[in-house]
Amino acid sequence: MAYKTRKAGILYTNDEFIRYKKNNGYYNHRTFFNDLNKEETDREVQDNYQIKRAPVPTGYELVFEDNFIGNTLDNAKWGTAFNWGTFYGNPVRHGCYFPVDGLGPSGIPTIRVENGILKLDCINDPKQFDINNLGPRDAHRKDKLLNNCNWGNEYTNNPNWNIEFNAGAVFTKQSWNQGWFEAEIKMPINKHLWCAFWLEGVEFWPPEIDVFEAYTEDDDHYINPVPNIHFGSNDNPNSPDQSYKRAWYKPNLEYNFTLYDPAPMKLFAASYRFVQYAVLWTSDFVKIYFDGILYREYNSSDLPPLYSNPNLTMRMILNNGVMDSYDPENEFGDDKPYETATMYIDNIRVYQKP
Repeated sequence: MAYKTRKAGILYTNDEFIRYKKNNGYYNHRTFFNDLNKEETDREVQDNYQIKRAPVPTGYELVFEDNFIGNTLDNAKWGTAFNWGTFYGNPVRHGCYFPVDGLGPSGIPTIRVENGILKLDCINDPKQFDINNLGPRDAHRKDKLLNNCNWGNEYTNNPNWNIEFNAGAVFTKQSWNQGWFEAEIKMPINKHLWCAFWLEGVEFWPPEIDVFEAYTEDDDHYINPVPNIHFGSNDNPNSPDQSYKRAWYKPNLEYNFTLYDPAPMKLFAASYRFVQYAVLWTSDFVKIYFDGILYREYNSSDLPPLYSNPNLTMRMILNNGVMDSYDPENEFGDDKPYETATMYIDNIRVYQKP
């Protein structure tokens, strides 16, 4: 099959994936970056912690809402961990797992609702996994792990492995085709964290819209939120994106920053205030907003067929976690095991055209 390269300079990661350095038609992304950067600079100068919201588009109506009233997660609205598993694709590479109900060996929950806030924690709670005895949520992944050409031998030769950190994750049981999706979130505080608010395809994957993947890296107080869009071929022959190599847009490369020295966006005091994060997904474009400011825009000429398909729906996911560059020898914060690494969600909503 011939794969389309979509006006891209190509950065190869391996034979299965391509990252795209987008240059054509993305002059506006530099403007978007500068607009949000100015907002954050002004906030810091003014010591402004007030929430600023991008308005819901005219004509859209509320179809889903959770304000997390009370002290219990609404199981009619939410599932826990990920729908497809409790760890990422190559678990040895990642430092965290996502147990069902947030309960690891310690019995300390990483998913809590308290006083009207959803709290997703990331705690030191080591768990051993066995490739021959995976739990119900992961059992279907055994063959894929063993047969992967890049890391399969790791699990053939070492069928048992430990993952050090337990991270909370939830997903909506309902899914939607297009709309306005928003959440008001206070980020966790600590180094090397990787939390996210994202939309994931239900019928097949991709599509995926990462409203943000937030990285703290070596500075526990500056949050670098990265939006992203995934597309391309997959294992489902019914996907409308089979003519596209599986790929994603590498955000910072689109601002003409250099590959090895990207300039991150740092949100002011994102761990000390609630910030609105939102995405507007239509047949014509995908727009992503941080802190009331338009930060990303992809129009129909840049989006693969997935995003205009009327039969495709996506669920929302919120999760805490440890960066994929995690190493047990990293110096995290002073409070290891992550006693202040809670991700707070005040509310989450979906609006659609009637």
